[in-house]
Amino acid sequence: MNILHECEVIVLDCVDSTNNYIKERGIGEIPTVVIANQQTHGRGTQGRNFFSPPGSGLYMTIGFKPEFDLEHSLTVTRMAGVALRRVLSRFSCLPPLIKPINDIYIDGKKVAGILTEADTCGTGRISAIYVGIGVNCFKSSLPEDISGIAGYIEHPVRTFTIEELAEAVLNEFFELLENFDIKKIIEEYDSHTL
Repeated sequence: MNILHECEVIVLDCVDSTNNYIKERGIGEIPTVVIANQQTHGRGTQGRNFFSPPGSGLYMTIGFKPEFDLEHSLTVTRMAGVALRRVLSRFSCLPPLIKPINDIYIDGKKVAGILTEADTCGTGRISAIYVGIGVNCFKSSLPEDISGIAGYIEHPVRTFTIEELAEAVLNEFFELLENFDIKKIIEEYDSHTL
């Protein structure tokens, strides 16, 4: 994997949740990325599950210590949405759109979700941010309760691997993080929403 930003990458075969794993393990001075082939209890927002079968999706969490204020921290989910939408637009023939605040849809189906969590150090200052990203890459048998809602990258521009997608998402995410421009992020986010 050719990630342009310095970070620690941990690849696991199976984990309950990449967000849970990275929060329990902790992060050092450089960002930590956890990627799993499968999650047994993948999590979405509002306590929902994120279906994460083996070999069919990208299940990843990026953990880092922010060097910016609370205002920027509140924009991290939107920033991740912009990064993910940019990347998926290069992999899919159909245009991906953001459903506020944390889902990506292609052709009317939810293809990806983002779960952002944070640790505070008791002073109200955010000490760590964890950005969970789940992408349904390839067709799999979906549970009945989400089969009409969830989709996958059904019309890819070309064949691709989960590793290629992860590399592209990480590079886009870290580029936006290093040049954190709230105004530009919100403008791009708003211009690609459902």
